[in-house]
Amino acid sequence: MTTAKYFGWSTLALILGGFFGFLVFAMFMPGGSTAAGNTGGAVLAEQYVREGRITRLENGVAEFVTTFGEHFMLNPASEGFRVPEVGSLQRVALIPFRRSADNVYLARIRTMRKINQYSSESAGGS
Repeated sequence: MTTAKYFGWSTLALILGGFFGFLVFAMFMPGGSTAAGNTGGAVLAEQYVREGRITRLENGVAEFVTTFGEHFMLNPASEGFRVPEVGSLQRVALIPFRRSADNVYLARIRTMRKINQYSSESAGGS
């Protein structure tokens, strides 16, 4: 009977040890990579050239809405560019690096140029 008790306790200890080991493992493992799912997150950093309008300016951060309806938050002053005027048309080469849950992208600016009208490649204005 002592061997039955010994194996009973060791089995229970093995099961509980495995369970706690799994909990510790699961606690420190990173979550699944959803690539900016419904909650937003990091996006693949590629350069895009977009034309659009500066719709809002707050503390030097500009909201740039493209002719495709994309929303980008840009910080021109911190990247060495002049702060654009609200309502001005811009042609911007940018690299988005993060997306919020409501599809607003944070992006770095490569080039930023004020334009008078949209180019023929553009979707025609917003």
